[in-house]
Amino acid sequence: MIKEAEIVFSKGFNILTGETGAGKSIILDALSLILGERADYSIIRKDADKLVVEGHFEFSGDETALSLLKEIFPEDCVNGNSVIVRRELLKKGTGRSFINDYPLNVSDLKRFGDLAIDIHSQNEHQSLLIKDTHIKILDYFSGEAELFGEYAESYAKLTGLIREYEELISKKDEFVRKRSFLEFELKEINNLNVSSGEDLALEAELKRLREY
Repeated sequence: MIKEAEIVFSKGFNILTGETGAGKSIILDALSLILGERADYSIIRKDADKLVVEGHFEFSGDETALSLLKEIFPEDCVNGNSVIVRRELLKKGTGRSFINDYPLNVSDLKRFGDLAIDIHSQNEHQSLLIKDTHIKILDYFSGEAELFGEYAESYAKLTGLIREYEELISKKDEFVRKRSFLEFELKEINNLNVSSGEDLALEAELKRLREY
């Protein structure tokens, strides 16, 4: 078994070809691990305590991808254009995942994988089939990264104003309900025709009855 291997992919489209047994599946299995796929702990070497897969990703110039990364992960987790993803499988049957040494769960690792890589095998990691990615892909190929950033900022402000407006409407409705209730209570009190000092007389009568 191979103890350690390193491969550098070129930018864009890469093809892995070769005869059966050439090692294609080892590379694909390693990529699948750092893309958040289910782990098979039986692949850990018998003489090792753990298996480590690490991927270095460069998003230079891809403002769309970077903005999405910052939406998914904490701000101090993604700084700059480079992202280092690491997944460790321990022999005892547990695992850990990191992005720039920041711990994350497997579901977040899978979200990163859907953004970073498309493995065009029979049925896995084909982001073109994910409806939510269509607009993001079009934004990327438009070449208007700066315009996209301005739009994203304006859209965030708009959604914030909409939330504030909805909160004000909700407060207004609550105020109207409270006012209607108080007006009803006042009307009920007025209908009782209570005279001045009558409440004191009633309290005195109540006290007398209790002592009876």
